[in-house]
Amino acid sequence: MPDLLDLPPELLLLIAENSEAHDISSLCQCSRALYSLLTSTLYKRAITTSSDSGYRYLLHCTIHDNLPAFIQLLTHGADPTSGGSYLGQLLRSNYMNVPKSKNLYDMLYAYVDTRDRTTLLHLASCTGSSRVLSHLLTLPAFDPYMLDSSSGSPIERAAVAYQFDSACVLLDAMTSKSSPFYHNFTMDQLHQAFIWAADSDDTAIISELFSRRFTDPHDPRVLLSWDTNILAQALYSAVYGQRTGSVEILLAHDADPDSCPGLVHPLIIAASHGSIEIVRMLLEKGVDPDVLCQETGSDNGTALVVAARLAARLLSLCRLDIDAEGKYRYESESEENFYLARGDEENSILRFWKVATVLVEAGADIAWAKFLLDKDLKEELDGRKQKAMEFLDSLERKYRSKCPIEGLLNP
Repeated sequence: MPDLLDLPPELLLLIAENSEAHDISSLCQCSRALYSLLTSTLYKRAITTSSDSGYRYLLHCTIHDNLPAFIQLLTHGADPTSGGSYLGQLLRSNYMNVPKSKNLYDMLYAYVDTRDRTTLLHLASCTGSSRVLSHLLTLPAFDPYMLDSSSGSPIERAAVAYQFDSACVLLDAMTSKSSPFYHNFTMDQLHQAFIWAADSDDTAIISELFSRRFTDPHDPRVLLSWDTNILAQALYSAVYGQRTGSVEILLAHDADPDSCPGLVHPLIIAASHGSIEIVRMLLEKGVDPDVLCQETGSDNGTALVVAARLAARLLSLCRLDIDAEGKYRYESESEENFYLARGDEENSILRFWKVATVLVEAGADIAWAKFLLDKDLKEELDGRKQKAMEFLDSLERKYRSKCPIEGLLNP
C-alpha cells in the first residue's frame, strides 16, 4: 500500500492547503519531511483563519519566549499590533494556559487590561521573555518608551514583575550610544521604574540602575545623576513596604530619609510596622530618634511614642498587665503563647519593645516621649494611654538596669 510520503510534494501541499490548521499540525508531527514541507502552509493557514491576524499565536509565543515560532509568524504575515484589546480577553479566559509554576497568570491578570494600548512589548517585559522582547525592539512599531493603557512604560512593567533580564534589555536599548532609541533618553524615563523596583524590593534591578553610567544624548560628556527627590521617594516607598533590602541599598547610595515626601517621617513609619532592622539602619544614617510626626491632626508623636502606643494596644487586647518589676503577667497561658508570639514575633509586644530599645539606645528621650503621650487625651477613653505610660516606665527601668532584651518578658 502506498505511503503518504510517496505522494509528490505538490499533492501534499495541495492536501494541506485544503485542510484545517489542526489537521496540518498533525501532519507536521508525523515526520521531519512533512514538518519541513508543510510548516509554512501551517503558519499561513493559522494566520488567515484567525480573527485577529494571528495575534493570539504571537501572544502565546511571547508568554513562553518562543522566538523561532514568533519570527515564523511575523514572516507569514501575523500582525503584532492588531490585538491590543484582545489581549486581556484571552488572558481572562485562560485561553493561553499560562503555566502556574511561573506565576505568570496572576501577574498578567493584574497588569494587563482590555484596552487598546496594551502591547506585546509590555507583555514580554513583565513575563521575562527577553528574547522576544529584544526582537520586538527591532520592529518599527515598538520602542522602549511607549506607554500602555495604564501609562506604564515597559521598564516599569519589568521592575514591578521582578524581571531583571527584561530590565537589562530595555536599559541597553534606552541608554546604549549605538541604540536607535538613545537620542530620546532622559533620566525621567527611569524614575518611576526605580520607585517601583524599590517598592517591590527588587534589589537586583535597583543595583543594576545604580551601577550604570548614564550620559546626556545631546552631550555624551555629561553624566546624568539620580534626582535626590526620586531617591527620597523610593526610600519612602521601601520603608512603607518594609523592604529591608531596598532600604539598605538606597541608604548606601545617600538617599536622604529627612527629605522623604509626606509628613510622617520614615523612622516613625518603620517603628509603627515594628521593622527593627529598618529602624536601626535609619538611626545609623543619622536620623534624629526624637523626630516628630508633622501630619495634620496627629499627636506629633515620636517613633518611641508610636512603639509604646502599639504595645499598649496589644496589652489591652490580651488583658495583660505590667507588674512592679516591669514584667508582664497574663490571665491565661494561651494568651501568653499568642501575644508573646513564640514563633510569631509579627504581633508581639516583644517586637515593639525591641524597636523602643533600639530607639533609646540611639538617644531617644523617654521623658520627652512621656510628655508627648501625656498631651494626648484620645487614648484615655480605653485606658491605652495608661498602659503606654506603663510600657515606657518599664522600658526606663529595664534600660537603666542594662538587662538583656531577651529577659524583658516572662518566658
